[in-house]
Amino acid sequence: MMSVNNVNSSWYTGSGDDGSTSLFGPERVSKSSPQPEAYGSVDEASAFLGLIRAQIDDKSAAILKRIQNDFYVIMAELASTPDKLSTIDRLDNDRLHWLETQIDLLAEEVEPVTDFVQSGDSKLGALIDVGRTVVRRAERR
Repeated sequence: MMSVNNVNSSWYTGSGDDGSTSLFGPERVSKSSPQPEAYGSVDEASAFLGLIRAQIDDKSAAILKRIQNDFYVIMAELASTPDKLSTIDRLDNDRLHWLETQIDLLAEEVEPVTDFVQSGDSKLGALIDVGRTVVRRAERR
C-alpha cells in the first residue's frame, strides 16, 4: 500500500519542466490531462478545507481533517495507472456512510436554508462557500 511516507521530500522534482507529470505507475501524462486535473482539483479542495479547519471549532475541525485524509486516498487513486490501483488504499461505502452521517448530524444543529444564500455575510461563511464550489469542481473532474 502507498503511504505518505513514500512521498519525495523535495519541494520539486524538476522532471515536469516539459509540461508532463508522473502518475503512480510507469506513465507520464500532460499536466493538463484529465488525471492531473482531477487530483489537482481534489488537492485544491483539501487546501480550502484546511483553511476552513484552521478557523472552526474542534469538533467540526476533526470531521474536516478526516475528510482531508480521505481526499489523500482519492488523490492516490486518481493519480494511479490501472496496473497500480490494486496496490493502493481505496475508499469504500463505509466511508461514504460515515460522511452522510456527519452531514445529517450537523444538519440537526443548523436551521434549514429557505432562501438563496449569497456569499459574504461572514468571512468564514464565504470561505466555506468557496470551498464548497471547489469541491463541486473536483467532483465534476
